[in-house]
Amino acid sequence: MFTYLLKVDEDSKISQHSLRREYVKTISNYINCKDLQANYDFLFNESLLARYLVNRNDILECSAREYYSQYTDKDFLKIRDKLEQIKIRLEQAQKKHKAGKSSKK
Repeated sequence: MFTYLLKVDEDSKISQHSLRREYVKTISNYINCKDLQANYDFLFNESLLARYLVNRNDILECSAREYYSQYTDKDFLKIRDKLEQIKIRLEQAQKKHKAGKSSKK
């Protein structure tokens, strides 16, 4: 759909993370839905935490096992719900894009 945003020149200084953020922002604007970007940012931050134990520029002083033992089912459900909301928004964008293409024919 908006794959042109993800194509990068080999010499580009733009990171893949920045490109993905721009991609999500473009889709968010396209469907006029800011929660897509907010949910993506939430999950991106959770992924940094899970992989590197970095939380908003702070490095946690514990293991991943120790940190995630503090999470409740509610915390994990919130993550799952954010992912589901992103899926719904991307499906909306895809439908809008297809509808736009078919109306131009």
